[in-house]
Amino acid sequence: MNGFEVEMDSVGDVQAAEATGVSNVDGIGLTRSLPYGRYRMTVSGNGWHARDLVTLEVGKPLALTVVAPTPNQLGELHLQASLATDGLTDFPFGEWEVKGNRGWGTRIVPQPGEIQQDSGDWKTFPTVSDGIDVVAVVVEIAIKRRIKQPSGNHLTWEWRQSSDVGQQPSLKWLVQSDGTVRPLLSVSEQNCQISRPTAWFQNLAPDKEKDSSESERSSHSERLGYHVLTLGSEHQDSAGIELPAGQFQLSNDTIYGRPTPNVLQVIDKKPESTAEQIWLHGVILHESPGWLTRLLGDSWDHDRRGVNKEVDVALDARKEVAIGVGKQAASDDVSKSPRG
Repeated sequence: MNGFEVEMDSVGDVQAAEATGVSNVDGIGLTRSLPYGRYRMTVSGNGWHARDLVTLEVGKPLALTVVAPTPNQLGELHLQASLATDGLTDFPFGEWEVKGNRGWGTRIVPQPGEIQQDSGDWKTFPTVSDGIDVVAVVVEIAIKRRIKQPSGNHLTWEWRQSSDVGQQPSLKWLVQSDGTVRPLLSVSEQNCQISRPTAWFQNLAPDKEKDSSESERSSHSERLGYHVLTLGSEHQDSAGIELPAGQFQLSNDTIYGRPTPNVLQVIDKKPESTAEQIWLHGVILHESPGWLTRLLGDSWDHDRRGVNKEVDVALDARKEVAIGVGKQAASDDVSKSPRG
């Protein structure tokens, strides 16, 4: 493997040492004398990265051969938009930010079934039936490949985008309830004060019944948070993404709602380009992803980071994955035509 970067960093209670190198046409990446002890070895190239622990013993040279993923082994992941908003009719969109002694914090959206018990605090936040015209989730893709090494052990490689994202397929996608699927290029967290009484976000607006000084203090202790999303080209109903073949983990921890023009007037912010859109989202507990389960279904696993699904994308094959429970969609491997 030519052009792979190799890094060695000592770990533990040993003499601090590090070394770096780049493999040549013969595949030799590092030839160096180092103090004995344990080292964290990092190897990266062609977008793939792997880490392992190795031990240098006294008087024993270490000749280590690492087998890396073969370049240009690609498969195709198809994300199918299948979101139905029926289970989100009472979900409040928008970040309710509150100023405390140590800075700003964000209130957590109650779990399904608890909204009605929340003393009406969220009742003027936009919902699917009033103020939100489209719901979306963010699907983030992580790719791994386990490769058997000459030692008999397996090394797990992870594929990542380079800094030149524009030349590579996106690993984050916005899947919408209207069937639109778009690459999510960036997210900018913004906020605004609700400076006047309005039908929306009444708990964040000044209280008419308070005197002006008390009202001003109240209005500056709470504010609305929202996100400005920079999006790529639109795909309708599904998007085919050509990526290195391997084991894919699809994860999600965010539910977005696109505000109607009336709600946007309250936010009083205009995107700087046509690629940018303002979306609202509510902060939910990842440990109890009841809202996400309503959108994505029970086939997704969940942990403290959100919900996720693992799928295998084979070489020169297509894997179709339905995002949502609104439609019945197949999830099969389909052979692709040979590449030219």
